[in-house]
Amino acid sequence: MSEKTYDGAEALSAISGIDKSEIRKMWEDTKRQLALAEACELHEFEIVHERPLPSRKCRKCGWHPRGSEVHWYLKGLEHGRKHATGGGVVEEVRDDE
Repeated sequence: MSEKTYDGAEALSAISGIDKSEIRKMWEDTKRQLALAEACELHEFEIVHERPLPSRKCRKCGWHPRGSEVHWYLKGLEHGRKHATGGGVVEEVRDDE
């Protein structure tokens, strides 16, 4: 019995109306951004622009996080530092605002 495979870009194109080649470009950009994010030892964010929504990038690796990724990245650092210090006082972790 053979399994049927689906072209995800084709399915997304049919649903969204976005051209398949554009969807593939977005996927390649997503994979590139993920590789940047995972390769950087410790991100240092800078604000790229404020409007319509704040946009940041890591000045060390060029990762351009989307949405709430910066918030959760910083919360993870804070949590890790608390755990590493036995729950004691933790130095504040912030991005450049």
